[in-house]
Amino acid sequence: MNFRANNLAFALCVIILIGISNVSAQTEQRSAANSVQPNEIQKNLPANSIEFLASEIGQLRKSLQTLNKKLTELTGKPASETKTLSDVEAKQKTILLNFNILNLAEQRAEMLRKSLFDSIEQETKLKSRIVQIEEDLNPTNIERNSNLSGSTRTIEIREVRRRSLENERKGFNNLLSQIAQNRSLLEEAVREADQTISRLRQKLLPAIEKALE
Repeated sequence: MNFRANNLAFALCVIILIGISNVSAQTEQRSAANSVQPNEIQKNLPANSIEFLASEIGQLRKSLQTLNKKLTELTGKPASETKTLSDVEAKQKTILLNFNILNLAEQRAEMLRKSLFDSIEQETKLKSRIVQIEEDLNPTNIERNSNLSGSTRTIEIREVRRRSLENERKGFNNLLSQIAQNRSLLEEAVREADQTISRLRQKLLPAIEKALE
């Protein structure tokens, strides 16, 4: 009875620690997401958006590779490592190992989900900016803008303004296309990650319960 109670207390401590970690991470992500304001659409767009996006994707890829490597190492550990331990230590190590595998898979899924959210947010900002550019390209608005400059070369100013807006629109449309493609890949990756977690839970949770017996 004492053996079972010790194992149960040990497992509960692990669950509580992992739960606190996950709640803290989710709280930080919600706070970051809620801080975005509509009037910051233009300000939040990086000066070199394509390079910025490539850098973000690169960082995400490195983080996922690290998590995948850890997950592979954990799932590939031979059972012989625990044979030399006492029964109590072996069962505790099994519980921790299973929790670590599941926790890493959940971290990977959460990272992918956050990246998907960021991609959707960036896509929304770009679409809003493109709508504004379309409005600015209206001949009436271009003429009004050139008149406000106070220059006598209004025709030249209008043409410069029009070309500038068209180039900006083209660049944002190209970036929007890249983000849309990346979003589709992320959506598929999130679905696969969630399926992996479901399979791991079906396999690992019974093993944890068995270790507590």
